[in-house]
Amino acid sequence: MSDVTVFTKTGHLFCQSPVHFRPIESVILPSEQKLLTGANDMNQKLRSHPKERLIRKSSYPNDTNTSSFRKTMKKIAQKQQSQNMSELREWKARQMRERRRQMAIEKGEGASSHFELVLEGSKKAQEQNKEKTDAPFSEHENDESSPQDPLEEPTKANQTASPQSTPYSLEKESTKQPQLTYKVSRTENKVVPCILEQNGFSPSHSDATFNVYWCGSHLRAYLFKSLNVFQKVNHFPKSFELTRKSNMYRKYMEMKTQYPHAYDYLPRTWVLPKDYSDLTQILEKRRFNEWFIVKPASSSSGRGISLVNNVTELLEATGGGAARTSSPDEEYVCSDYVANPLLVNGFKFDLRLYVAVTSYNPLRIYLYEDGLVRFSAEKYSLDPLNRSNSFIHLTNYAINMNNDKFVFNTDEAEDGVGNKWSLHALRKYLRHEGIDDVQIFRRIEDVLIKSILTVESDQRSALRTFVPHPHTNCFELFGFDVLIDSDLKPWVMEINLSPSLSVGTPLDKKIKVSMLTDLFNMIDVRRYNPIKYRELRHQKKKITAHHLYQNEKLNENESKLVKGLHGEQRTVLIQTLKEDERKGDFKRIFPSKDSHLYGQLMTSYAGLNAMLYERLYGNSTNNIS
Repeated sequence: MSDVTVFTKTGHLFCQSPVHFRPIESVILPSEQKLLTGANDMNQKLRSHPKERLIRKSSYPNDTNTSSFRKTMKKIAQKQQSQNMSELREWKARQMRERRRQMAIEKGEGASSHFELVLEGSKKAQEQNKEKTDAPFSEHENDESSPQDPLEEPTKANQTASPQSTPYSLEKESTKQPQLTYKVSRTENKVVPCILEQNGFSPSHSDATFNVYWCGSHLRAYLFKSLNVFQKVNHFPKSFELTRKSNMYRKYMEMKTQYPHAYDYLPRTWVLPKDYSDLTQILEKRRFNEWFIVKPASSSSGRGISLVNNVTELLEATGGGAARTSSPDEEYVCSDYVANPLLVNGFKFDLRLYVAVTSYNPLRIYLYEDGLVRFSAEKYSLDPLNRSNSFIHLTNYAINMNNDKFVFNTDEAEDGVGNKWSLHALRKYLRHEGIDDVQIFRRIEDVLIKSILTVESDQRSALRTFVPHPHTNCFELFGFDVLIDSDLKPWVMEINLSPSLSVGTPLDKKIKVSMLTDLFNMIDVRRYNPIKYRELRHQKKKITAHHLYQNEKLNENESKLVKGLHGEQRTVLIQTLKEDERKGDFKRIFPSKDSHLYGQLMTSYAGLNAMLYERLYGNSTNNIS
């Protein structure tokens, strides 16, 4: 892929074309792979050289081959740890020097003289280096017997010693290939770091220089406010309004009040403790076979879920009454239990769908065309005696995997068997049974769009408040849990902020690795030069998303579409077109040919959304069925 050079008005190079991500073969970090490779090589060496093995045995007469291998592994681990500590010390030294330099720039005291000193040192270092190149080789030239203290403040003397001792040589850094770095926090999944590292990224411990930041929970406001135009984070500012169960229901009810016929994809729900009195009256009048499902508002993986049928069971499920063990302010949601799920061979199932949002203004939503189908471990039954059996009524993988009857996937090629399928396998099964899977997934796409529209207005406002570059900084990967009932109606059960990315089975690995690779390709991650970027910011040059796309190469059709557009509208349309080229197996469900039908549900359809629809599909009719 050829680099597309991006220049500001001052002609400074600071960015290149999007990084192209390739699928990975193994979910293992390069550092771990290096350790395992070293151990395997050593073990192979011992096996292929029996004489050396005998010498080792004679040196340690009480050792066995196993203990010898353990000692080898221990030595390799110690060596790796030593290298890691050395890298950590170097990183701390760089962080310290960078912090001191930033403080000097922010204070405005001696900043220019500091840059002049560094540039002067770089020139002198190059001259000295040239003299050394011309001079005969000296065996002491690379002597490291007395290294400089890495935490020592750089002085004029050591700045002019060599290019290596000039950590902020702008002349050197501006010509250096921009590095790709990432940061991961508050998550234990290894898939994201593996994909990034095996595609040329390296870990970053700084909030100032990363290209991609993947966080397992919400981000603080100051992190959003400090982002530069090239940095990507995997959350929008107020995504918890959609993913916390109590907030999701409140937003749903706000829209249902205005559009009662459009919003009907959630069961009747009560938020506790606020709605305790209303719910208890319902429970007192309930039918014998009428069940309710209670969930903690902020839990996941099936934790704390109970099926109840009366007030006593409700109090027990929520820790209420005299036996309350949880916080009085802890929220729960209680919903009507969908008692008529669609079954496959007698088993209940739900769908884990991966939905990516790359922008809220204009709104762009993508659905990954494959996903996971999760089955309960035991056949479905409405027998009241089995009401407390989680292996019948819940489909969470974390719960059902503990059942002896659970059948694990052991080969990605063996799809459509066991208790976890791919979405493609389910659709094939439905077609075999004479069920119109296309119509089902049209309905599913409809409820996905409407769910995200409940927070569209709030997100637009939050982006204006917290995010300096709203068109480029944020993206989101939601995990939607959808249940299909026997009438083929989809129900949204939960929306997950950070869906599980564990790869415990070959099928998980196949789907999740491919999905994340396509996601990273789609969000347009670019190399940039942080040193040059900071220099431009110091000169008070404003850098926006426009600079990323002003020289983008367009084909003939794309050029026709953007003709006559300028500024933000042109940038947004180019960004949308390029996203569509890189989306892989993601399907854009908004905007689409039918997106004008959602115009009345949106507060901002008349702006960039209408422009996109008109340019892509030729009409901006604003109505809803």
